[in-house]
Amino acid sequence: MIAVHLHSKTYIRLQAEHPLRRPDMLATALPRRPFFRRIVLDRCPSHSTRSAPKMNTTANNTTEFVFVCSPDYWRYLFLSMRSLLASNPAIDNIAVFVTGSAAQSRTLQARVRDQRVRFYPVPDIGAGHWCTNKIHVCRSSAHRVVFLDVDVAVLQPIEPLWQGREEDLIARLADVTYTKRWRADKWLAALAAAGAPPYPFYSNGFVIFQNGAHRRVAQRWLDTTRRILRGELPLPANRFAEMYGLSIAASVENLTCSNMPEKAHGYAFMGEPSDGVTVHHFGTPMFYHHYFRLERVYGWHARQDLGVPRPKLLFVHALLARIRHRLRRWILGPRALCLSE
Repeated sequence: MIAVHLHSKTYIRLQAEHPLRRPDMLATALPRRPFFRRIVLDRCPSHSTRSAPKMNTTANNTTEFVFVCSPDYWRYLFLSMRSLLASNPAIDNIAVFVTGSAAQSRTLQARVRDQRVRFYPVPDIGAGHWCTNKIHVCRSSAHRVVFLDVDVAVLQPIEPLWQGREEDLIARLADVTYTKRWRADKWLAALAAAGAPPYPFYSNGFVIFQNGAHRRVAQRWLDTTRRILRGELPLPANRFAEMYGLSIAASVENLTCSNMPEKAHGYAFMGEPSDGVTVHHFGTPMFYHHYFRLERVYGWHARQDLGVPRPKLLFVHALLARIRHRLRRWILGPRALCLSE
C-alpha cells in the first residue's frame, strides 16, 4: 500500500510538470527500481497490463487515430468511432484522451472492451476554454497521427489522403475562409504579430500530422493558444482560439503543409452534402440530425461487430442536446469565429 501511495503522488506531480506527456510515458520518469516498474504497469492510468498502450517510437510507419473527449460527450465519441471502424476494419490503433478522472476513463474502457481502442485520463488544461485540450493529441508517440473531433462521421477510408504525401500537416482550410466575412489581411497581421510567416488558416476538426510533427508543434501550440486567450495577439479570444493557435504554431515551426480537398473533410454545418466525402463534420448542435440519417444509409445502426457499442436512448439525448444548443445560442449569441470589421 505504501508503494502505491508513493507512486500516486509521484504520478500526480509528474502530470503537473509535464501536462502534454502521454500518461503511459510518465513511467519512464519514475525511479527504475523493480517494484516501481511493477506498480506502474498495474496501477497507472492505462488501467491494466491487458490494455497497456503500444509504444510507437521506433517504427516509421505507425499510425494512430486520436480523439480528445470530455466525459460528457462520450455518446458523440462512440458514434464517431463506430463510423471510423466501419470505414476500415483494419484500423487497430485508436487512442482516446479523456479530460476526466481515471475512474471515468476506466468506465469508458469497460463499455468498449475492444483491444483496438485505448482510453487515457488527462488533465484539463483548458482553464475555462475546453478546446485547448485538443492539444493533448500531441501526447501520441506515433509517427503519423490522425486527429478527429468527436462530432464527425467517417464515411470512407482515410488512408488514401496521406498515401504518397510527405507533408508534415494535412488539413482543410477553416470554414470561415470560404465566407465573405473572412479578412485575410487581419489573419496575416496576426501571423506577423506572432512572428510567423504567412500560412493557411486550417480547421483542426480533422488533421493528419506526419513525420512526428505533432510533437514538434506541441508546446508552441499551447503557448500560442494561451496568448490568444490572454488577448496578446490580434485575434478573437473565443472558443476557436486553439484553431488559430495550431496554424500559427505550425507556421513558426516551419511545418510543411498540404490543403485537403473539400471532399476529404466536408462541412455539414455549412450545408455541404455527404456525397463522396471522406470525413463529414457535423458540429455538435446538429450532430444527431446528420448522424441518424447517415447511419441508415451506411447501415451502422445494425452493426454489432464494430467493437464499440451504440449508445442507448439516443433520440432522447438528441432532443436534450438540441434544447441545450438553443438555450446557449439565446444566452451567448451566435458564434464569432471570423476576423471581421
